[in-house]
Amino acid sequence: VAPKEERIRRVLERDGASRREIEARMAHQWDDDTKGKLADIIIENIDLKSTREQVLQIHETLIK
Repeated sequence: VAPKEERIRRVLERDGASRREIEARMAHQWDDDTKGKLADIIIENIDLKSTREQVLQIHETLIK
């Protein structure tokens, strides 16, 4: 998961889509609460360092 504005910023940079197009796409996706209720693991994708740490911790847990 990541904050809505961060997700929009990333897509703007990556795809060059308009903010309006991005928000329309996002409106058709499940919200974070819905996905969270179904997920076994949630990674907060805010910045590379903390995301990497979370992934490594999860990996260590799964290989034990």
